[in-house]
Amino acid sequence: MQVPCVLTDISGCREVVIPGYSGLLVPPGDVKALAEALVTLLSNQDLARRMGEAGRVQAIAHFDERAVFARVKAEYARLLQEQGLTVPAPLRPEVTPAGVAYDC
Repeated sequence: MQVPCVLTDISGCREVVIPGYSGLLVPPGDVKALAEALVTLLSNQDLARRMGEAGRVQAIAHFDERAVFARVKAEYARLLQEQGLTVPAPLRPEVTPAGVAYDC
């Protein structure tokens, strides 16, 4: 089972989950809300499982290193083009070595 997230509703955390879908957000310093969120997930295994799985899919789609690198590369290209500069060609082809795998 993937583990659902309960996060504080602050910058950096709120960008990680879709509230009610891939995790839960609680107000900063609100112990009662934190306890209620934890009880909700602990008492509803199906909800916890669905949120955990949705969180994993979301993490891979948005926070996998390849996705992050692609966004950074696209932003650099946009900034270069904005200045009227051309995007340099890659020094080597972008390939994934055979046998490379990972598990989240």
